Amino acid sequence: MMLLCWLQGLTMSSLRRLKLAALSGHCAGVLFRATHTAAQSTPANLRVRLTGTDAGLQVEVLKAQVRRPGSVLLTMTPHHDRLQRGAS
Repeated sequence: MMLLCWLQGLTMSSLRRLKLAALSGHCAGVLFRATHTAAQSTPANLRVRLTGTDAGLQVEVLKAQVRRPGSVLLTMTPHHDRLQRGAS
């Protein structure tokens, strides 16, 4: 099970409660936050920033418990040509 949410204005104690609820419920909790909150501390085990680029999706690891932060570019090939051919 996975919990996805977009919440604004959360306090650190609210973030901790959400994390504990996900852990006790044995589910993954994914919280989407505005870009300007990236520098704020959170109790999350993993924090990433996703940025769309012309070449694909830039995934920047802001915080990880087991690795150093870094980034990777996931390149994506457009599928619109295949979809257009399949529709005709």
